[in-house]
Amino acid sequence: MPYKAKKEGSKYCVYKGSKKVGCTKGTKEAKNKYLAALHIADKEEEEETFDDLAAEILKSVYKDNEEKDLSYEEEV
Repeated sequence: MPYKAKKEGSKYCVYKGSKKVGCTKGTKEAKNKYLAALHIADKEEEEETFDDLAAEILKSVYKDNEEKDLSYEEEV
């Protein structure tokens, strides 16, 4: 769900849906940095969820290898 910022008095407040996430000091630069940080955090959370899912799939496919570390690692 995307984040939206609204000017409230001298600050920008950020919402995810109808829930207020927080507010900035009031400058557009602060608002943009805050939004960027939230989007990065969401992306990292999605990647962690994918890694957990991949590990669970591997474990279900290779049930006889339960003692092995089957975590997903991206090649760089």
